[in-house]
Amino acid sequence: MQELYRESSKRTTQGAILIAFFLLAVAGFFIFTLMRSLQGGHLIIDELFIEVVLFIVILKQALGRYTYILTDKAFVIKEQGLFRKKDFIIPYDDIDGIYSFKQELLPKLRYRYKWRKLSSMDARPVWALAYAIVKGKKIQHGRVLIKAEQGFFDALRQFIPDRIQVPEEEVVFYAYVREDAVKHGEDVKAYAKKIKEQTGQVNQVEQEGYKDSKVE
Repeated sequence: MQELYRESSKRTTQGAILIAFFLLAVAGFFIFTLMRSLQGGHLIIDELFIEVVLFIVILKQALGRYTYILTDKAFVIKEQGLFRKKDFIIPYDDIDGIYSFKQELLPKLRYRYKWRKLSSMDARPVWALAYAIVKGKKIQHGRVLIKAEQGFFDALRQFIPDRIQVPEEEVVFYAYVREDAVKHGEDVKAYAKKIKEQTGQVNQVEQEGYKDSKVE
C-alpha cells in the first residue's frame, strides 16, 4: 500500500496535568482503602482491585502512542501501547463517516465494537469514525475515537468526499442505507446514491408544493 499521509498523536501540558490529577486521585483512594483494610484487619479486595484497574486504564490511555496513516487503499492506525504494538486497518469502503463525538446515554446507532485510538494527554477535540463490518448479509457497526489535525480530514476527503466532519445524523443515515443495500444484495455506493437522489426529489416536491400553496 502506498502511504499518502501520516501523523502521530500529541501530548500537551494541559492534558498531562489533567492525567496526573486523576492518577494522584486514584492513588489517594488506594492508600485510603489500604489504611481502612489495615485498621479493619482484612483487605477490602474488591475496592483495591477496582482502584488498581482504574489506575492501569488511565495510565494506558495516557501513555499510548498512535500513528494515523492514510494509504491508497485503507486507513491504518499503528498503536504503541504499554505492552504491545498492533495495527488497526479500516478499508475506505467500510467507513460510514466521521462526526464530532459527544457522549450520549442512548447512541443513535448501536455499535458492536467501540475503540479509543487516541491519547488522553492530547487536548484536541475528539472525533468519532463510524465503520461497518460486513458478515454475509448482516452488518455490525464499529466506532473509533480519534484526535487528528485538519490536514488528516482534508486528505481523507479524497476517498470519502461527502461524509467527513459532518453531522452525526448524516453518518447514521448512511450506515442504515448500507445495511439495507447489503441486505438486498446491492452495491452500497450505487444504492446510497439512488436513495439520496430520491430523497432530494421528495424534498424538491415538498418545497414546490409549499411555494404553490403560498401563491394561492
